[in-house]
Formats: sequence, C-alpha cells, structure tokens
Amino acid sequence: MSGADFAARALAIGGFAKLASTDAGSGGELVGYRASSPQGTGRTVAEKLDDWVSVKDFGAKGDGVTDDTAAIRAALAALVSRSELFYGYRMGTGCLYFPEGVYRVTENAVLTDPVYLHRSSLVLKGAGWRNSIIWLDPSALTGEAWFYDNGANNTQWGMVCEDLCFSGGTTWQDADPPTNINNGPANIDPKCNGFKISGPGWESGFVFTRCEFRFLQMVYHAAGNNNADTHRFIGCVVKKCRNVNYINNLQAFSVGWTGCYVDQIFGNFLEYGPNCSGGGGNFLMQGGAIIALQESGDTTPHYVVKATAGGTSLSNAPITFSDVRMELRGNYHAFAYVNYGSTTVIARGCSFFNTGSADKNLAIIGGYTTVRFENSAFDNGTGEGKFTYQIGEAGDGQRGKNAHLHFANGCLIDLALFYYGANTISWAGNGGRLTIDEDCSTSDVADSTSGARTYARGCDVFGPKTITGGGLAVNTKHRTRKRYTINPFFSATQLTGGSGLTGTSVQLPPLVRIVEVWAKIEPGQGNSNNIRIRIGNDDKSVIYAETTVGPQNAGQFVVARDLYIPVEYDNNKGRVRFWFDNGSGGNTSASSAGRIDGGVVYE
Repeated sequence: MSGADFAARALAIGGFAKLASTDAGSGGELVGYRASSPQGTGRTVAEKLDDWVSVKDFGAKGDGVTDDTAAIRAALAALVSRSELFYGYRMGTGCLYFPEGVYRVTENAVLTDPVYLHRSSLVLKGAGWRNSIIWLDPSALTGEAWFYDNGANNTQWGMVCEDLCFSGGTTWQDADPPTNINNGPANIDPKCNGFKISGPGWESGFVFTRCEFRFLQMVYHAAGNNNADTHRFIGCVVKKCRNVNYINNLQAFSVGWTGCYVDQIFGNFLEYGPNCSGGGGNFLMQGGAIIALQESGDTTPHYVVKATAGGTSLSNAPITFSDVRMELRGNYHAFAYVNYGSTTVIARGCSFFNTGSADKNLAIIGGYTTVRFENSAFDNGTGEGKFTYQIGEAGDGQRGKNAHLHFANGCLIDLALFYYGANTISWAGNGGRLTIDEDCSTSDVADSTSGARTYARGCDVFGPKTITGGGLAVNTKHRTRKRYTINPFFSATQLTGGSGLTGTSVQLPPLVRIVEVWAKIEPGQGNSNNIRIRIGNDDKSVIYAETTVGPQNAGQFVVARDLYIPVEYDNNKGRVRFWFDNGSGGNTSASSAGRIDGGVVYE
C-alpha cells in the first residue's frame, strides 16, 4: 500500500469515528439534511433533531423503576435555556417529548423551575396517554406533591400538555396485570396531585389535550390572588381520582372542559373556595360525561358543583354544563350553593341519572343563586331514588328569598320532580322561587312544606316568607295571562227575583293571581230600574269591584286592573263571585230583557 493510500484510509477511518462520536462538533453536526420539498433549505441532522427535545436525551429511562426526576429537570432546563430572552422573559421554548414509557418522579413540582421556566411557553408531548406515563410515586414523598406547583414564583405563561398520562397512586397501573383486578380508590394517595396554579402574575393559558389524569387526590387547583385563568382540558380522561377542580382564586375565570370523560371520581368535580368572593366564575363543561361514585366507608356528601365555603359572589359569572351526562351514585349529588350570591349555574341539554335507591339533591340553592335546567332529562333508574331540590337556606337572611330554581326550554320534568309521587321540593329559610316554563312536560309539583299542591306550568312559585307549621300559601305568577270569560254569566231569566243576590261564582285554577275583573251591561237593554253589579271573593267579604248604582238601560261597565290577588289568599278556595242588587243590598227590579257579561283575567 502506498503512502497516499494509507493516508486516505486513515482519514476515512477518522471521519467515521467523528460521525459516531457524541462529542460537540461531531456526529449529527457533520451530517447534512434537506427537506424533500424543492423549496427546502439545508441544515444539519443535529439541528433537525433539536426541533424536539426528548427526556431520554438527558438520561431518563422510562422503565417505571428508575428515578427520572433529575433527567426531566435537566431536559426542561436545556430546552428553555436555548431560547431567546424577550424583555427578560424566555418565550417560545419549544417541545419536550416523552417517548413511550413510565417515567417515575419522586419530588414535588418536577415540571416547575422558577429560573428556567420564568414566563416561558412550553409544550410537553407524549406518545399517547396510555403509552407515555409520568408517575408521581408516593412512596418517595414526605408531603403533598404536585406535577406542577409554582408557589409564589412567576413561572409559566402558557403550557400545553398533549398525549400524556399524569398518574399518582401506590401503583400507576389501572389494573393488576396478573389478576386483571381493577385498582380502585384505595390506590389513591393524598400526597399525589396534578397541577396547582397560583397565578402570582398572569399564569394563564394552560391547555391539556388528550391527557389522562389517574389516581390523583386533586387534578387542578387554581390558587392565589392573581390571574390563573383561561385553562382548557380538551378530550381528556379523568380516571379514579378524588377531586377534579378546586378553584380558590379571585381571578380564575374561564376554565373549560370540552369532550372529556370523567370516570369514577370520589370527591367533588368542581369546588369553589373562600378566595373566590367577587370572582372565579365562567366555568364551562361542554360534552362528555361525569361518572361519580361513593367510596367505601365514605359518608360525606359530594357534589358536581359545591360552593359553600363562605364567599359572597362569583360576580354573576355563569357555571355552565352543556350536553353532559351525569351519573350519580351513592352519596353523590349535583349542585350545592349555600353562601355564594349573584351566581348562576346552567345545565343545558344534560341528562341526570340516579343509579341507586338513595335520594339525590340536584340543587340546594341559597343566597342570590339561580340554578337553571334547560332542555334536560332526568332518569331515576331502577332503584326508585328520587331527585330532590331545596330552595332557600337556613340562616341565609333576607337574600335567601332570591334563591331561584328554574326549569326551561322543554325540560322533561315528569321524572325530575314527580317520580313515584313523592314530595321533591322543599323550602328553607326565607324560601325562594321556583319557575317552570310553559314548554316543560308536566304541571304537578309537590311542596313538602305545605302539603301536595298543583303548580301550573308557565309559572313562578314564590316560597313562604317563613316556615311555621304547614307553611304559608305559595303565591304564583304565570308567564302567560289567562282570560276566563263567561258570556253572558247572567241570562235574562236570572235578572229578576232573588237569584241576583246569590250570583254565580267562577272557579279559578289553584295558585294563580287575579289580575283583572270586569262586568258590563250594554246601553239600551232592560228598564230604568236601578241595578248595581258587584265582584268579590266567594263569601262576599271582599269586594274587588262594583258599578255605580244606576238605571239598567243606561248601561254599566266596571273594571278593576292590577289586582294581583292570590286566589288562595283566604278561605274562599280560589272562587270569584259575581252578583247584583238594587244598590242598597236588596233585590233589583231590572228587566229580564237584558243580560250581563263579565270575566276574570288571571296569571
């Protein structure tokens, strides 16, 4: 071999060695890459691979045994530190990839770094929520821990998590492979939690897409006193967790869950803490399902929405569930509002299913709160458990009478209110208001404080001011005024003799209010003898309206408007009586050639 050949071979061997080396300036930095498109520009393979940073590039094993905490922290630091500073903040830091595997972490806040993540915008991506699992191992923890907890640090401004599973639990496995026995709530360790966002400085824009949250004590906690808002969960799964959302931040607005499956939760789905006074609303869940269970030995009631911690208002911001199925088992209930005012919760196009024999409170309403069901359906299942409702709250003061339960837009309330014929509505404190729109599917309501009553559809039902004995009569207001007219209500033969003093009575539907009464005699009818028409309650003890005494043939007309008299105000059982006399209480000598028309308008 010539010297030139030997030198060429040595150079080639040295080049291959540099290509295989992981040293700086070697390996992928020596290999070129160009996109297949003719418009593509050239760069190195190293530059191409740097589009995403993998935790395995920093030593993570993903075997479910090795502690990957330090490797994940190192990967985050490397990803963020390479980004440019923008007014002192790191922006647009790129994507951190978790290949298929189980990444065991043993410290609090592994996804938080007050130095590197300051105001960064980070993307965490996995290979699918059944494939890339980050496991917070409670056996290595000494206290409460979260995947993300910024504390008082101004850290993230927007984080996107995609196709990942965040698991707690003594084991991360949903089921034990050898026995295929499902791991239940006993596998939940209270030390393991999801994301705690304190919002010391506009910590907004967290988005979770196609993620699973498994065996966590709490999935999402908005804490602090500044913006922790505009957070979204899209196409996610919550599997066997205790509590899902705890909002205890004055400015935690616009939290949304879209198309999510919340399967087997054992605590509250959405709870508001005392720091929400004056804010914290605008919550939306659209599509999906909530399957809520009772943990063995747990006798504490739990709720889909619980707002009982003492705050005064959620600033009129609605809490809305749209097209959501809620399956309530055991001691699980729907909406409980006690001390929060100016709050509205809306269930629109939802279905509620009571799986057992225990009664479920669909609404406990106090303060200035409104709970509104729109176009929703209710299924008591086969266990004969009722859905119940409480309007007003003991100790809620005068504001409690503004508590409002509303069924609207075609709700199927036969099963909501009247299944098995039992009382379902109860009034407490200063009562409140029940509204049932005309287009809802039934007209019977049971009021447990004053015995069985029939509430007409299309009405507002106002609860008693006080609850004493059987309760006071319940006043109603129909949305559509009804006209009851008898024409004529006195025939010609009744205009003479003593029948006029007796008159005739009109029976009105129960629990309506008299708005207007009227009566008239057309001019030119009858004779010139005096007549007076009177309208009052059934026993004539109250006069609603009467004409001036005058000749029959001169014509008479009387109307009394804006009366708003409850028909059960006294013992007259909802009757209005019409009668006539000679002006001094005696029989009239009016002619039988005339007639009297009249009627009642009620609502």
